[in-house]
Amino acid sequence: MRAQNQKTFLRNIIVFSAALLSFLIFMSTVAEAGQSEWAVSDNVRARLLSGAETIGDDTQIQAALEIDLSDGWHTYWKHAGDSGLPIRFNWEESENVKTVDVSYPVPLRKTELNILTVYAYDERIILPMTIDLEEANTDSALDLDLQLMVCKEICVPDQLDLSLMIEAGKGKESPQLKIIESAKRKVPYKQGKESQRADLYIDTIVTGADAIVVNAHMKRGPDKALAIAHTGEYALTTKPQYTADENDQSRVMITIPKPEDIENLMQELNGKTLTIVLSDGRDAVEKAIEF
Repeated sequence: MRAQNQKTFLRNIIVFSAALLSFLIFMSTVAEAGQSEWAVSDNVRARLLSGAETIGDDTQIQAALEIDLSDGWHTYWKHAGDSGLPIRFNWEESENVKTVDVSYPVPLRKTELNILTVYAYDERIILPMTIDLEEANTDSALDLDLQLMVCKEICVPDQLDLSLMIEAGKGKESPQLKIIESAKRKVPYKQGKESQRADLYIDTIVTGADAIVVNAHMKRGPDKALAIAHTGEYALTTKPQYTADENDQSRVMITIPKPEDIENLMQELNGKTLTIVLSDGRDAVEKAIEF
């Protein structure tokens, strides 16, 4: 009887183990839906995330690029600053992809070699993307040739190949959509006539020969503020000055001096679009004006 009980016990253990293994394999498959494998190099790895597990009737999907940097290493924002190179995207080998619009969370302001100011990302970042497809209900291949520069004591150009196949189906959302939506909330909102938030917005942008002056409402004050002025070609790296109103700390004047190599900032910006990105340490806004 005792031997029979032992056999029954062992059989139950085997059945349970097999069931557990099947469950883990299933969960692993579910977790991988909507994401590519990691592309890995010495100091950085990256993968693609898709908000759609299958392509349905919609010709637009939400996606993201996740970048994970080794300790102490950084890469660059869309305008690198005094040195470095921005991240470059090549989607030419993709299938059924019409356009890809990449969004950028607010970067860090960092100093390199004690003299150069750059705008950079470190540790883990997620860049949300909106992808317009050529056709709905069609198998789609995201094929990205990613080029970026990563820096620590030295700077190293890097290249990673990423690919993600999304089959035609019913347009089912993937488990990665929540991650993508969370990343989108870290991107500066675009302030316009009908899009202005009560706790953070830009009142005015005035440009003179020597500086850009921004008046803003910052409910959380300027203690953790970061302002960046950029055109489509470059970002100014001169250090902004933040001055809160003595009677109302939420009213902040931001002065961004002209760089030394620009004689007249107003003339330099003539015919260009100037965008101000402003972060209060938690949320961020951007406002563009034409000159």
